[in-house]
Amino acid sequence: MNAAAPRPIPSEAGVGLRFRHHQEVLHGHPAVPWFEVHVENYLGGGATPRLLDAIRRDYPLSLHGTGLSLGSAEGLDPAHLVRRSVSSMSPTL
Repeated sequence: MNAAAPRPIPSEAGVGLRFRHHQEVLHGHPAVPWFEVHVENYLGGGATPRLLDAIRRDYPLSLHGTGLSLGSAEGLDPAHLVRRSVSSMSPTL
């Protein structure tokens, strides 16, 4: 993903972005102020990071990580942290 300066999240309700909505968002440009994405869904490579890159050009993103094990007795999973840098997704939140 190409780095771009993140835009602030508007003080309006955003929408959770799901895989089945990628094409609709890219081609229909819905009137949504921002999208929240589960970052783990975009760490594996393939087409999904490229789709997210295209979407983030038009919409601010909030990343929601679910696999960091923050409350786990085992602590953070270092392997999970190095899978891919989320900074390339230019998150606002």
